[in-house]
Amino acid sequence: VQAVVKTFPDFPKKGVDFVDYFSILYHPKETQLLNEIVIEAVDKHFADAGESPFNMVIGLETRGFFLGMVLSQHYNIPFVPIRKKGKLPGETECANYATEYEEKNAAEIQKDSINEDSKALIIDDLLATGGTLRMAYDLVEKCGAQVAASLVVFEICVLEGRKKLKDPSSCIA
Repeated sequence: VQAVVKTFPDFPKKGVDFVDYFSILYHPKETQLLNEIVIEAVDKHFADAGESPFNMVIGLETRGFFLGMVLSQHYNIPFVPIRKKGKLPGETECANYATEYEEKNAAEIQKDSINEDSKALIIDDLLATGGTLRMAYDLVEKCGAQVAASLVVFEICVLEGRKKLKDPSSCIA
């Protein structure tokens, strides 16, 4: 899978090396392999959990949607998107966050998609500074729900994004 991943230096701004998750999707065999690897990683992480530790998958716009849907279908549980502010209809909960290349961002989740009985598995493509993933944790908790774990395909360890998470060991990479 790693062999088909493209990295673009200085994109979207100088000093940022952009890891292009979409380049995997151009290769069906590698995409299928990634799907299998992710399912296996989740199963392994929760092997000793007993009852299902999560009852929904939350995907972060947009690259978290692809594997989020795969996991949702595999486990037969709902998929819930987190999108940039202003993209979701209805009543939403909002949180602000920063990334390695943008200081001011906001994202939302639809309030009626999540409740206090929800136990979420959050998925995104990349953990860099931790701002986006931390925002997702905060949104889930604002809605009265719990985060069972998070999953990322790639992690840029040198940026220490795990340190922003309340429970760094809950992040599957």
